[in-house]
Amino acid sequence: MSEVIYAALIFFVISSGHLIAAESRQTHSNHVIRKRQTTTPTFTQNPYSFTVTSCAAGGTVGQVTATVTGGTVTVYTISSSSGKYTIATTGLITLLTATPTAETFTVTAYATTGFTATATVTVTTTCSSSGSTTTLDRTPPVFQQSQYTFSTACSSTQRLQVGLILASNSRSDTLNYTILNPLGSPFFVDPNSGLIKTYVPLATAGTYSLTAQASDPYGNAVTVPVTVTVSGTCVCSGTAACAG
Repeated sequence: MSEVIYAALIFFVISSGHLIAAESRQTHSNHVIRKRQTTTPTFTQNPYSFTVTSCAAGGTVGQVTATVTGGTVTVYTISSSSGKYTIATTGLITLLTATPTAETFTVTAYATTGFTATATVTVTTTCSSSGSTTTLDRTPPVFQQSQYTFSTACSSTQRLQVGLILASNSRSDTLNYTILNPLGSPFFVDPNSGLIKTYVPLATAGTYSLTAQASDPYGNAVTVPVTVTVSGTCVCSGTAACAG
């Protein structure tokens, strides 16, 4: 007697809006389901609330953590409008100044799955707004170029170095670099060095227009346009190398 096999490809829509393809195969009473799913990062809590008590540049503000199924979170970025806070790739938020102000900002986590997640962080402070020995400098930093243009080829290498943006102020302070419109692009900037990198494989050729910001410990900030051109015919499959 011949064996009858039924096969169907079923698509499910989960709450996050992503499609999951599941292959359902039945041989008489046997039922096998295979699922392939891509997930977004999830923060351990949202929102976060921290109180700053260490009133010195480099002082710890607090730790944020995100995880993702089937991948890792490689980068965190911060959208601090005051420029007085920075975040490491570990999710540790620290001070850039001895005179921090209370602020609410957004932290974005980037995962190797290609998805991002955001969390709200509210910081209160017991530090003096003027500081005992610090004289505020109201002169904003200046970028070395009025605009930056970089080009790179398709690659499956994560954290590919794309280009360096540099700024300085009159006091030669350590500056904090951010990209103000990172969503939808595979790029981020190292907050300490100004080096622009990729956090996922460059799977799409084209031109990306970014806006980068440099801020000093006194709340002064300056922006600059950055254009990145990705060349080649980019074809990526999973973790395989891109062709192009």
